[in-house]
Amino acid sequence: RCSGGAYADRDRRNDKAVLAWRIPAGAVLRILFFRLSAIKGAVMPQGYMGQPFDWTLPSVALMGALAVLFLLGATVPRGLFYAIPVAAVQLSVFVLLRKGGMNGLTHPTSWWFWWGALWNFVIIGLAWLTLPHGRNVALTTLFAELGVSFYIYMPIVSDLRNPPMNWGYPRTWEGFKHAITRGQYEKLAPSDVFTKKFLFQLGTYFTDLRVQFTLIAATLGFIPFTLWSFKAGGRRIRALYVASALYLLTCVVVVLSEVFGGEPVLRLDKLFIAGILLLLLVGATTIMFRQIEEFARRTWRAHNLSEGLTAGITLAGVAAIVGLFVAKGILSMMSGPGAAPGAGAKIGALALALIILAAVGTGWFFFRRWAEQQVDFRSDMDTVTQQWLISTTAGFLVMSVLLVVLANIKGDLQDMFIQKVKFISSHGLFAIWIGYGLVFGLAVGNRLLKALVKRGTLPAALLRPLRAGMLCAGLLVAAIPVYENYTNEYLVFSMSGAEQNGHDFGWQFGNYQLRGADAIMEELEADEEPLPNPLFPPEMEPNAIFFGGTDPGRFVPTYMIYSARVRPDVFLITQNALADNTYMNTMRDLYGNPIWIPTPDDSARAFQIYVDEVQAGKRPKNADLTIENGRVQVSGALGVMEINGILCDMIFQKNKSRHAFYIEESYVINWMFPYLTPHGLIMKINAERTPIERATLQDDMMFWDWYTRHLLRSPMFRRDLPAQKSFSKLRSAIAGLYAARGMLGESERAFQEARTLYPVSPEATFRLIQEVLLRQARYAEAIDILDEYNRRDPNNGRGFDFASFIRRVRETEAKVRELTAKAQASKTLAPDDAFELAMAYRELGQNESAATYLNQLAGLPNLSVERLFEIGTLLGSLKKHADAAKVMDNVMARLPANVPPEQLMEIVRVYGEAGQPDKMIVPLSRYLQLRPNDWNAWLDMATLSAMRQQQQQMQYALRKALELGKSQALQRIQENGVLRQVAGPVLQQMMQQGPVGLPGLGPRGQ
Repeated sequence: RCSGGAYADRDRRNDKAVLAWRIPAGAVLRILFFRLSAIKGAVMPQGYMGQPFDWTLPSVALMGALAVLFLLGATVPRGLFYAIPVAAVQLSVFVLLRKGGMNGLTHPTSWWFWWGALWNFVIIGLAWLTLPHGRNVALTTLFAELGVSFYIYMPIVSDLRNPPMNWGYPRTWEGFKHAITRGQYEKLAPSDVFTKKFLFQLGTYFTDLRVQFTLIAATLGFIPFTLWSFKAGGRRIRALYVASALYLLTCVVVVLSEVFGGEPVLRLDKLFIAGILLLLLVGATTIMFRQIEEFARRTWRAHNLSEGLTAGITLAGVAAIVGLFVAKGILSMMSGPGAAPGAGAKIGALALALIILAAVGTGWFFFRRWAEQQVDFRSDMDTVTQQWLISTTAGFLVMSVLLVVLANIKGDLQDMFIQKVKFISSHGLFAIWIGYGLVFGLAVGNRLLKALVKRGTLPAALLRPLRAGMLCAGLLVAAIPVYENYTNEYLVFSMSGAEQNGHDFGWQFGNYQLRGADAIMEELEADEEPLPNPLFPPEMEPNAIFFGGTDPGRFVPTYMIYSARVRPDVFLITQNALADNTYMNTMRDLYGNPIWIPTPDDSARAFQIYVDEVQAGKRPKNADLTIENGRVQVSGALGVMEINGILCDMIFQKNKSRHAFYIEESYVINWMFPYLTPHGLIMKINAERTPIERATLQDDMMFWDWYTRHLLRSPMFRRDLPAQKSFSKLRSAIAGLYAARGMLGESERAFQEARTLYPVSPEATFRLIQEVLLRQARYAEAIDILDEYNRRDPNNGRGFDFASFIRRVRETEAKVRELTAKAQASKTLAPDDAFELAMAYRELGQNESAATYLNQLAGLPNLSVERLFEIGTLLGSLKKHADAAKVMDNVMARLPANVPPEQLMEIVRVYGEAGQPDKMIVPLSRYLQLRPNDWNAWLDMATLSAMRQQQQQMQYALRKALELGKSQALQRIQENGVLRQVAGPVLQQMMQQGPVGLPGLGPRGQ
């Protein structure tokens, strides 16, 4: 109806051309809604915590969007003929969704999946036929979608044509979402923009930008924004000329400092660049305000209601999103659990900054209007150029500042090497500005030469040679980054050389792992040093299973196996993704028949094993365990790797009788150490616990001694950071095996070889110190190694923290020796000295010795209550719960009336860890008298009352907790097995009395 009616006059709705379409279309529309209303609703899934799903927000969002659609359609000629069919279809889809007939676009084989794609093209066709400029709108939308469609094409074609190295099936809806949105191990943790750390991160980014382009080239990127001018004394003064002069002075200072060595004199280059940045700031604000004014004026004068509504709705939407984001951040800072200290100061600083920004903006607006009238202040760029610079600036800020916030960069060498890939887009945009700056600079130089010739100051014969010289200088400036790539040692040290011609280290990495000595012998030249043992390392056994760990460890062998057809019989599985079900779906389809692969039930069992062992204290808690919607969630790389280790063990136990196992280690998996033996670049997982034979040890040492020299002889290896990191990691993994077996001499040698391959490897450095040197109390050597490491990578805070820790350990051990000698000399120790000795033993991790001294102290008469409380708390931290509870008995007997509430809660905790709930009642009751608004404590009291079957006290405490804690208290009740069983009657009673702010209680959601 609407497509046909679009060709009729909008004001003649009774036109026969319109009626011919309205009658059948109206009939079809009535039949459609009649059939939709007759559909019986399917059983819908329950919402949060079993409550009915609330359709209020989706309904409001749909109605609001349709209202905007009709509002805009009413202001555009024939716009209603576009809005009516779109609204009809959207309402139909919403009814189907509401009735359960469209519960998700789950797979391309589902017709609902293709309905969305087809409906997209119908909308474009309707726009073409009905809107006044429908052809332009439709083609613009279509080409924009084609541009974005590469993001759909890439994961799908990589799934169909690449080796099986994806973490799922991107051709499926779930796999596609996973490929786009996944984080490998941890959630995104954006940077806090209200801290000094954020300023440091911005400084790190711009320092990297300067290093990549060099100071001379990078400064050119500021020049395009200095195209503004004003009149003074009857002459027009152009900021571009001033910026060009400052740039030349900067170049002179930098070149002189390079020639004569040392820092630029008084850092004049910074002063000149600051002047350019000031000119840039004036120019950038000028074009921004100019374009805002032009847009507002054009919209206002056009008398086009549709354009005004579109602009207004867009700006209102952006303002609403920004306002909601800021409001949410402020509320989370102020009222969220564990609100950050200083949140009020941050909000005050933000408000002050916004006020200052508004004042400066307003002042600049009026100043510019005055300058335009008085000194003819203006931008020397046309409108299109201004819009282009604004667009590139917006793109640069998104790809630089926003990514700095999202990536939360650390600034050390390792993190910056990883993060630099994310900033390539912003570097590309900045390179465009550098090109503009170079062109503008040459234009200024050419104009200056022509003026000098015209005045007779410069002979005309020199004009062409000087122009050629300027052009050569411009080409040399553009070539500076290329020159720096081959001559700047720091650039190569921190970022690696940019060239890859002749670098075959990836081939060596994969080929030598899979085929061993045979592959090495094939590629050695006749004049190269031969292998010490031509039979070591042996080739992988047939049909071996290979656990790949690091990125090169799983990707390179995958390409070798599936693309280069090197050992296609090997089964490659990444140990890092076994806990990811989307990846395991791929592995089940790929390898499910020839080898045993965990099923989804096996994966769930591994997850439960990890949770149970952590809660039982059998496994270290290397991750955060949280309960969300009744399910336990694990976050953190180490926690995920613990689950991966359990799944690795399952695969190993089920397949070891028929397949050999090998591993390229990423994270340490402790259960493997008794089974591992060195196997060249990687390690073999033997079927049974296997000692490292002397011959194997000798072969490994001789092989890596030879291979380290072989790599370091290559100048290309010394310029290839990925190769250095990869081979250093391989050697560190074997060194860790030696350390785990107690072979400290061999481990130290292997770690030193890893550090030789990559001198600033944090893993090789820190593990050498932690697993070898500290175990031998070689503190001086450890500190020397860390000082050298910190000198090379000063932004890695872990190195400085580690060095401080070692110094504290050394001082603590000296204190232990001093106090022990004092005790042996006098046969006794004063209480304060004994307490200090116990604390020293605790800091050194010698918990038994610390507990012995603390228990002896607790038995002394006339010890103060404060000291007894401290001893009880320390015993509890040492896992001596029974001893801690005994000390707290003495504390409770002598507890003063004005005891701080925090101490009472600590006593409650000690009794709880000791398994003595009856003793928790008294200190908890006294605590609640002092802090009656602590809903967590009321829940603890409810739990204790439930355990003691005191129904009345439990109900009272539970009600108090719910009244104070509301939804947070309800969430904790769901997590508490004791309370979850007994809280039902209380919740029902509170529901009957009225809502108290709990989700799902009361009329909402019914």
